[in-house]
Amino acid sequence: MPSGLRLESMAERPDATGRARATVETFDRPALTGDFYDHVMRSPSYDPAWDLVVRDEQGAIAAFCRVSVDHTNRIAEIDPVGTLPRFQRRGLAAAMLTETFERLAAAGIEEAFIGSGPPPAPSNRLYDGLVPSETRSVLRWTRG
Repeated sequence: MPSGLRLESMAERPDATGRARATVETFDRPALTGDFYDHVMRSPSYDPAWDLVVRDEQGAIAAFCRVSVDHTNRIAEIDPVGTLPRFQRRGLAAAMLTETFERLAAAGIEEAFIGSGPPPAPSNRLYDGLVPSETRSVLRWTRG
């Protein structure tokens, strides 16, 4: 982790507004307001200990990933993963995901998956760089 930046969970310092703002800025999705994130935080699968963020020197969120953990089946879903544009290309997402995988292993989780778009989705470079033990293609159908 670069100097001055810190990895922590939303359990340590809850900040629905800051987390929503980081998501909006990263993905350019204005509809993802603080109200939306409050709704996410009330869902049964949400655990603030598994909502990880990287904070800058002032405490603002620079990168994030949320993990849904199924302890019974020892599997986790990591989604979304994002880094604010002004913090990109510093290795934050890779460092955060590496720490996430270590925490999942320590919790007895045997498998984790991260959904991504088809090539040329920019996130695929990050995920491929993590050298996954296996990748799978999943087809999705929707009504037009």
